[in-house]
Amino acid sequence: KQWYQRRVRGSLKINGRVLDNCDSYCYLGIILHKTGNLSEAKNSLRTKALRAYFGMKRTIDRTKLSTRAAATLFDTLIKPILLYGAPIWTPTSSIVKHLASSVTCPPKLGGIIAKINRTVAEKVHLSFLKWVLGVNRKASNIGAWGEMGR
Repeated sequence: KQWYQRRVRGSLKINGRVLDNCDSYCYLGIILHKTGNLSEAKNSLRTKALRAYFGMKRTIDRTKLSTRAAATLFDTLIKPILLYGAPIWTPTSSIVKHLASSVTCPPKLGGIIAKINRTVAEKVHLSFLKWVLGVNRKASNIGAWGEMGR
């Protein structure tokens, strides 16, 4: 006896119950889209992380924490939210293309860094680094990473 049966119209039956078709589904906090695209999940996690980040920022402003303590707070409070489910994320197509082209010719470090800078998690991280250091948001990303030792 089969426990599932597919109908011609595209609906799925399990134990006699018809399951509804949907475009996306939230499973364990990750939004899964029917196409397999995880950009909606990344943006949702970014929104949640920014909410926590701004609350933490307000607390840091009030208490005048050191740069090192602020970085530790970011790593323990914000980074887990941003990177939740990261093992199932795939690299963006631009990063994959850049890495594939570097197999045939020497890799250009600046190009791969520029593509990594555009990831959702790294944008929030760089925003935090520049805020903690007190530099303009248009300051050099590599300078911010180097100053904080990251």
